Amino acid sequence: MEDVILGIPRPRILPPEFQVELCSKLTPRFEADMQAAKAALTKPRGTKTIAKVHQRIGRIKERHPRVAAHYEIEITENTEKGVVTDIEWKYQPQTPRKDEGVYFLRTSFRNYPKKPSGRYTQPSQRWKQLFEPSKPT
Repeated sequence: MEDVILGIPRPRILPPEFQVELCSKLTPRFEADMQAAKAALTKPRGTKTIAKVHQRIGRIKERHPRVAAHYEIEITENTEKGVVTDIEWKYQPQTPRKDEGVYFLRTSFRNYPKKPSGRYTQPSQRWKQLFEPSKPT
């Protein structure tokens, strides 16, 4: 029996409804952490040295990677004293990548369902692409 190679498209971006939900929950947390880092600059025992502030911002970015990618962070430094005087951040949304990945599966299965069932509830065009065999090169 001859094997068939299937090309299954995989989008690299989340659907818009999930992106909006993610940003509405995660953005306030990121901004609260940034506000706390900025407030620490004016407190007597807060983190003020340049290296420590960079570390703190790095940890905030690690905690919130999806949201942090959409922010431009600027740090104002006083190099004579070796301290940070101000932290500013600005929201700059990045456009999602348009390219898609493709999984290639080799199978000998030929009885593909005409209609999706169970968890495979994709639109009919995606379903057709899913089970359209591609020729091996």
